[in-house]
Amino acid sequence: MPDDVAKAMDVFADLAEIADSDVDVPDPDSPDLDWELAARVDFGVESKQEVLASTSPRERMAKLVTLLETALEAVKVEAQLRERAGRNGKVSPLDPEL
Repeated sequence: MPDDVAKAMDVFADLAEIADSDVDVPDPDSPDLDWELAARVDFGVESKQEVLASTSPRERMAKLVTLLETALEAVKVEAQLRERAGRNGKVSPLDPEL
């Protein structure tokens, strides 16, 4: 499995787990993996259009990895904020070291 495909699958699995989603994990050997990943994650219209407009499968997968990593970080921050707010109703700035 090429590096970008392996990375995309790892990040997608982490994202699905942290988001507590029951989304189907696509087959990493699928010839349409890039399209399948793009269809399963809401990256926003502009970002998704950028991925789908790419004519290079390698470039498309590299963009997907970047978008998946960004989405994973956003979900982690959201979960952290939700957890902190649930403790005492107050949310202070997050530690950038986390």
